Amino acid sequence: MKNRNTAETECDLEPNQPPIDVSRDKGSLRFFGPGFLVAAAFIGPGTVTAAIVAGGRFGFQLLWAVGFAVFATIIFQEMAARLGLVTKKGLGEAISGFIENSQLRISMLLLVFAAIIFGNAAYQAGNVSGASKGLSNFIPVIPNFVWLSACSGAAAIIIWQGSLKSLKYILISLVGLMSLTFIMSAIASRPDLPTLFAGLFSLEVPWFDLKVLIAIIGTTVVPYNLFLHSSAVAEQNAEVTVKLRHESNDEVASKPTGPSSSDTPQDPGELNHEFDEALMATRSDTWMAVGIGGLVTASILITAAGTNAVDLTEAGNVLEPIVGSFGRTLFFLGLFAAGLTSAITAPLAAGYAYAGCFGFKAHADSKEVRRVAITVIGIGFLVAVIFGGSPSQIILLAQVANGLVLPIVAVFLLIVMNSKKILGQYRNSWFQNLLGGIVVLFVSSLGIYQLAKAFGVVAA
Repeated sequence: MKNRNTAETECDLEPNQPPIDVSRDKGSLRFFGPGFLVAAAFIGPGTVTAAIVAGGRFGFQLLWAVGFAVFATIIFQEMAARLGLVTKKGLGEAISGFIENSQLRISMLLLVFAAIIFGNAAYQAGNVSGASKGLSNFIPVIPNFVWLSACSGAAAIIIWQGSLKSLKYILISLVGLMSLTFIMSAIASRPDLPTLFAGLFSLEVPWFDLKVLIAIIGTTVVPYNLFLHSSAVAEQNAEVTVKLRHESNDEVASKPTGPSSSDTPQDPGELNHEFDEALMATRSDTWMAVGIGGLVTASILITAAGTNAVDLTEAGNVLEPIVGSFGRTLFFLGLFAAGLTSAITAPLAAGYAYAGCFGFKAHADSKEVRRVAITVIGIGFLVAVIFGGSPSQIILLAQVANGLVLPIVAVFLLIVMNSKKILGQYRNSWFQNLLGGIVVLFVSSLGIYQLAKAFGVVAA
């Protein structure tokens, strides 16, 4: 018989309440969802713009970069998801708890937080610019400043009120509609398959315009998504630790939630089996969602390569020969949805990162999370207003910024993922470290070269 005063009984059911984990009978499907949240976050105006620029300028030449970006994203998002599933903590919390020296911990956390704020502020400027560009297509007489204010204000209100759930599904549906349209348009453009496959394996690097390559990678391997993904997985499985505080740490991290896990301890082998099922399902969620996002990016690039569109305005006309006059409306409607969805997730991720790093509650209803998120929205709004006349360049700049921030966050993730104390038997293998290290070295090399060009160290 349980003690009714213990923490374990906090999840017991009241007579008129539904089961806490009604999805338990759905098998592995109960672990799905966070990966698609990540995909919805990176399929934004940055994805559209970077892919259009890459396809319009270089044809299929950079199609390999899309494949590499998907590969890199799956590697790091799997690590982030595994971290959240095992520890029930986000990346920020894990980094904070990993470093014991207080001065070193504060210094590193400030570095990570500054990188996230910088990257997300640039990203946010692109998000609201893309969303406002979509709206201005419908009512062009309204000044761009008004649309920027409306999109930023809407994102701020939604985050502060915490009413994300219903709107999230609407926006994801709109982004999905745009995604389906671009996949269809890529097929309808009838690309030359030998040339397409040559681009997929060409590995050509446009050294004279490296920022486009960095943008393609930065639009997919988004640093803030590592914080978003780990926190989402941890929150989705948070009830496990609450119900099993009387058991060992490994069992707490492994045993799934549900009203059936109460009085009778389970066999350790059964616990491991169930956790492995959760881990495999979480990985499948990540692979599937990121793969779909990569297919969308590739489709946009293929479509742009066939029409030579190089900016959002030209891209709006791409679909008209394929699906009629509604094509332009559909494109800008999807662009608005993509921009507003990302305008919500990017500031929230920055808030999660801050809360996790500095010991606050890392939930959407936390005041600390909301304050940081609103700050990022404000900075992004100011950047968008200053450069509001050229949203494509803002969005491209955001992707370049993310490409430069990525190595910093990725190195911290790799360090945490090799901790036996934190992850035990689920820490990185040597092969996972090798793949992660290759990605970090490649992205770091591109970033260093781009900075060297900017400061005149190497010839432009």
